[in-house]
Amino acid sequence: METNTQLKEMPYFIDKSKLEKLYKGLPVSIFRADINEIIYENRSKKEKYKGQSKHKIIRTKTIFKEELAEFIKIYGSPQGYYIPENYFNK
Repeated sequence: METNTQLKEMPYFIDKSKLEKLYKGLPVSIFRADINEIIYENRSKKEKYKGQSKHKIIRTKTIFKEELAEFIKIYGSPQGYYIPENYFNK
């Protein structure tokens, strides 16, 4: 088993395309549907995004920590990465 020194720490934000590459074993259609739904659910509640269409909200390139954390809870950490102890704390 690999130790944390051999693994990379999971970033706190990442481009959607880079995250897709990290989860290359996950079918693209499932990846996109799930990450877009997570982004929409998290951001549509924020004042900054009020009144924006779902399409405009999910067109974002950057996925932030709270969205990453939710995705990781569903699919686990990608191969070669570890999740720091405080990662899921807000």
